[in-house]
Amino acid sequence: ISLLNDIYQSVSSQMPNHQEVLQERRQEHIAACLDHMLSAAEDLKKDDIATRTESAGARTRARDENRMSRCICLLRKFLHDFELRAAASQPDFSIRKHGRKLLGGQILLKLQQFGQVACDAVVMPIDRAATLSLLRELVGKTLGEDPKSLRMIAKGKELKGDQKTVSEFRLYDADTVHWTKKLGETQGAADNAMDTEAGPSAPLREKSHEFRSPHDILSQDHFDKIFELLAMPAKISMQVWELLMVFPTNQQLMEKIRALGPSLVSTLSPPGFFTQLYTLQIVEILLFEDDDTDTNPSWRENFINSGGVTHLLDMMLSKRFLKQDSDQCNECLAKLLNLLYITMIEGHRHKGDAENASTPHIVSFFKDSKHVESFVHMLLAIVRNSAVAANVLLSAASIIVETVAGNCLRLLVACVSRNRQMATFICTSESTRDWLADTIIHAQTAG
Repeated sequence: ISLLNDIYQSVSSQMPNHQEVLQERRQEHIAACLDHMLSAAEDLKKDDIATRTESAGARTRARDENRMSRCICLLRKFLHDFELRAAASQPDFSIRKHGRKLLGGQILLKLQQFGQVACDAVVMPIDRAATLSLLRELVGKTLGEDPKSLRMIAKGKELKGDQKTVSEFRLYDADTVHWTKKLGETQGAADNAMDTEAGPSAPLREKSHEFRSPHDILSQDHFDKIFELLAMPAKISMQVWELLMVFPTNQQLMEKIRALGPSLVSTLSPPGFFTQLYTLQIVEILLFEDDDTDTNPSWRENFINSGGVTHLLDMMLSKRFLKQDSDQCNECLAKLLNLLYITMIEGHRHKGDAENASTPHIVSFFKDSKHVESFVHMLLAIVRNSAVAANVLLSAASIIVETVAGNCLRLLVACVSRNRQMATFICTSESTRDWLADTIIHAQTAG
């Protein structure tokens, strides 16, 4: 694999138009990998084990799955090699991967001192749930500076509010945080200059490239073909999912969701849990995208006012989530419950702007009281199923289920505390007593 990737990554700089040649080789390599992978996928679909002996069918299926796995592995290694080469030759080059644009998880920030060039920036990992207080401490430790003496600016605004999180500042993977030391009032002019330098109109200091990254080529030119592979068996779909997470977010799908057009319902409810999870992740990104701007109305407000919450509720109440029988189902459900909390409870409120909070009436999202009752009963069922499942699953799967239960309980408590009618529907559930007993017993057993 390494040798094959080297062949398509290496072009002598002495060769005329070597950048164009390198671009063509990379595209050729990507096309070849995809052709083999899609061919193996077609063979998998055509496999009719019923017409063969059991052993022969299993061998054929295993062969085709291995072909797909090798192609995915080749692409992953190809992308990783490109990142290493790009980082060595152009330190300020960055790729905004979809998996790192989400609210949770670790990202890489560039720490650039005011007045210095981008290639001198220091890269530091940080969890997006970390507070500004922790970020300041880690930045100080990374730079060898006193955290209390640092002033940090990102996207034209100084970072203030020690308890606000990295995600609330809308910082994503590969974003730059400019820093300088607090030197008193004499530094005012320089500070003002830094505000202008790091303002929203200042371009991201990345060197222009005569070629597109292979990540971008795969995400924008071949996304649909790769996305369809998420419908393959679990062994393959998981590998495809991990591959998609290192691509930039697909812009065509993002713009389709951003438009909030008549196709929104079908776009948000594609077949398969992985495909639905990807669309829900894009919704999450868009819900917070303009929190740091003066856009009015925000996309979040437009989403809520256009019936987006109703679509999410219908999705949760569908038969799709009646059985929490896979990690993919539970990951998708956890994301859906979190989005419902953000839109139903936080409403139009931008994080960090609690004084101007504006939350809609919860019952306005429902068609009638029967719809409300079904919602409450579904939440009770999810918590009960999660409590039972968490007690029998292995640790990794148990964490996912516990996340589902946590998001579900947070939403249920918030709704009940805001609407008395919802509280009464807890008692109308025929299995409330059994639900309480099962939840408490299994929770105590797990603990």
